[in-house]
Amino acid sequence: GSNLVILNYAISDRNGEADFYFHDDSQMSSLSASENALLRRDFWNDNPDKIYSEKVAVRTLDDTLMDRMNELVSGGMFLKIDTQGNEREVLAGSIKILPLVKYCLLEYMFQSPYNIRHSFVDILDFMESNGFGCKGPVHASYRATHEPGAVLFLFIKN
Repeated sequence: GSNLVILNYAISDRNGEADFYFHDDSQMSSLSASENALLRRDFWNDNPDKIYSEKVAVRTLDDTLMDRMNELVSGGMFLKIDTQGNEREVLAGSIKILPLVKYCLLEYMFQSPYNIRHSFVDILDFMESNGFGCKGPVHASYRATHEPGAVLFLFIKN
């Protein structure tokens, strides 16, 4: 038997519906709208003229995982968050399950085309206030301008 479960909704800071933006470069698709000028300038694999949005169901990570709480291992869960500008919102919706998480790998885009409302310092502060220490970057990708693009950070429960 397989332990794989596919859920047909996006994860954010609330339950309901939200616009999901589909990009020509599918790995850029996100709940966060993007700035077309930045996409044209710095993300040549994507075509802002082909972005379209659809309403999708959204749930918090807490509500998603609370349904499966008896299957989770207390204090030993690994969580990876790579949500293209929606990382802080995912964390905001995960307060109840964070005590079960030991390791969190989180991607932050320092050079981001998304209309995001948080900084990396906001994420650091949130993680620290929930008992995690940032152990540093484990991988970084760079734009053609040699600026850091997406960086994966490892957080470990203190």
